[in-house]
Amino acid sequence: MEKNRSGADLHVHSTFSDGKGTPEEIVKKAKSLGLTTLALTDHNTFDGIRDFLAACEAEGIHGIAGSEISTLYKGQEVHLLGFFKTCPNPQEQKELFDYLETYKHAKTRQNEAMLEKLIKAGYPVSLSEFYNYAKTLSENGNFNRVHIGKYLAHKGITKTYEEAFDTLIGDDCPYYVEKQVISLPDAIDLVKRSGGDPFIAHLGLYDLDGEEREVLDRTVVAPSGCSYELFHPDNDEETRTFIRAHLGGKPYSLGSDDHGKNEYERLGKVFCDPVDLMDINLIDEAENRWRQY
Repeated sequence: MEKNRSGADLHVHSTFSDGKGTPEEIVKKAKSLGLTTLALTDHNTFDGIRDFLAACEAEGIHGIAGSEISTLYKGQEVHLLGFFKTCPNPQEQKELFDYLETYKHAKTRQNEAMLEKLIKAGYPVSLSEFYNYAKTLSENGNFNRVHIGKYLAHKGITKTYEEAFDTLIGDDCPYYVEKQVISLPDAIDLVKRSGGDPFIAHLGLYDLDGEEREVLDRTVVAPSGCSYELFHPDNDEETRTFIRAHLGGKPYSLGSDDHGKNEYERLGKVFCDPVDLMDINLIDEAENRWRQY
């Protein structure tokens, strides 16, 4: 195992949301890199989990069922990782699956509203063309703003999908449209009622200062029993220090958030450099814990 790569990666996306590889391709790549534990966490869906778990079993990797759920906290989108010890299904987790279906419809309305705004502004886009293009990227119609950004780059309207986010469809950009999503506390409760374990994803990405992080932990995370994704490429040393101080003995997760760029080269790279001996020991501890999940 490379020094900058963990043996466990609990935050990975496939073609069932906005990743580039199929679940089977991801698992094969993880095996080639020496990973032993892997979770598939596609956005707001479990559609790829059965294929993923079957591929993990075939390759001798410990597979964990997961999803990254979009939530709202004080006006900004906060993502919640939910992990499950068995493959979720609509019979045993009916309430969760019903919500994810409702979310899918809300996301479709948001996508189409943003595209309509772009059309009205004179951009050479159309709904039918977007859907035809997006279907080449996602297995199950689970489209989000990444797909719109890639469509805009594909059309040459922007050079990259990142530029599309920065100038056109990001949260503070002129063609962004809000969507109705579940609140963070309600999402935590929903995951727990459904038999899952909730973790706040990539805390370092949110627009929260130190005091706002304290409020989040004091009012939402600690009372609910939720925990954090401690290691993520966007969790800097300050963020990791905050999380460590607020774990209170709870388990923590770690993930690369790999979407398949550069042939999943990021798989297992769950931290930003540098990390100290304490971090290395915590990564080792997490690998051992999640291998038993």
